[in-house]
Amino acid sequence: MNYKEIQPGWLQTIIIILALIIIPLVNEKKSIDRDYVQIAVSILKESSSDTELKKWATEIVDKKAPVKLTEKLYNGLGSGQLVFPTSTISFLNSDSVIENFIPGSNQVNIKGPSR
Repeated sequence: MNYKEIQPGWLQTIIIILALIIIPLVNEKKSIDRDYVQIAVSILKESSSDTELKKWATEIVDKKAPVKLTEKLYNGLGSGQLVFPTSTISFLNSDSVIENFIPGSNQVNIKGPSR
C-alpha cells in the first residue's frame, strides 16, 4: 500500500477523534464557568456576605467577563460597598423605556408597555 493512499484517511480519522474528545471538554468548561459565575453573582447580590467571599466572587466575575470590571466597581463589589441588584433585566423589548437613570447612581427604572 502506498503512503499517499492511506494518509488522507488516517488524517481525517485523527481529526474526527480529536474533535470528539475536545468539543465535549470545551463545552464542559463553559458549563463549569457559567456555574461559577452564577454562584459568584448570587454572593454579590447579598449584602450580608463575608468580605473574603465577596472578593472571591468579584475575582470570578472579573476573570470570566468579556468586559473587565473597572477598578472602582471591582473594589466596591469586593469590599461589599456595592451589591448586584436582586433582580436583573433579562431583556428589553421595543416598548420598554428607561426612566430616571442618573449616571453614577445604583438605580435604573424600566417602564414597560401599558396594558
